This record gives sequence, C-alpha cells and structure tokens, in this order.
Amino acid sequence: MAECAKVGTVSVRIEPLGEVVFPRPGEPLMRAAQRAGLHWPTLCNGASLCGACHVRVVAASEPLAPPSARELQGLKLVPVYKQGPSVRLACQLVPKGEMTVERAGVARPDRRNDS
Repeated sequence: MAECAKVGTVSVRIEPLGEVVFPRPGEPLMRAAQRAGLHWPTLCNGASLCGACHVRVVAASEPLAPPSARELQGLKLVPVYKQGPSVRLACQLVPKGEMTVERAGVARPDRRNDS
C-alpha cells in the first residue's frame, strides 16, 4: 500500500488502484497521492488549468465543499462525457472526511509502464 505515514485523520481510497492515501489537513487529494509515491495524471501540476486530474467521487462520509471558482474553471476542461456533479479536480479537492474516488491512470511508480 502506498500509504505514507498516516498523518491525516482522513483516508481516501483510490479505485481501481485500491490504494489508500491520508491527506494532511488542507492538503488536496492529488498532492497527498503524490506525497504517498503515486503517479497522478496531470498536465498543469495542480494549477487547475488542464482538467486532467479529475476524479469521480464514489462515496464520501462528509458533504463535499462546493467547487471554488478556480476549480469550476478547470472542470470546464474535463471531457463533457465525464462531467457530472460527482466529478471534481483532485488538485483542488480537499477531503474533509473519508471518501472513495475513481480515477484511471493513477499508478504506483513501479507500474507506470506496465501494459
């Protein structure tokens, strides 16, 4: 499991990879995953300019805060067929409670080149 130390009290399960990360308070999901050693698809490295880091929130123990204006701009770049109320940008999404998200393309570094 790519868990760094369990520094946060919140855990996020990333499917279909099956990894669990523990974001620090105020830390976006993508940053927590990168800190845990996972490769996260992105083109803008968290600037909310590409939409490549989008996730679908499958379950959340706490209501999600509404997207910020910055996140809303980035969400416009997500392909239309993937958009919806449960789609958020991992570079902007700060988990407040336990959650499960879906995002293809997240990988452990040792598996990035597997076919």
